[in-house]
Amino acid sequence: MDRDAAMEAFAGFLNDQSLNEQQISFVKRVVNYVVDNGYMEPQALTQPPFDRPKSFVRMFSTQQQMDLLAAIRNIRENATRPAA
Repeated sequence: MDRDAAMEAFAGFLNDQSLNEQQISFVKRVVNYVVDNGYMEPQALTQPPFDRPKSFVRMFSTQQQMDLLAAIRNIRENATRPAA
């Protein structure tokens, strides 16, 4: 996935939240992962490098977690859906 498409996929999350610098940095790491790998499995958020300096569940509110996971799942579904 190219960087512009990845940033667009997370734009709603980034624009709708009042994220702090650490949270924005975390989301940028997620974007970089998606750009490099095409998509991300949600459980990757609990593994390195996403478990430091703070875990995903400690860094984001429950609603923010659900919104970020929704964006990640949407990308994964689009990436793994067979072409028509």
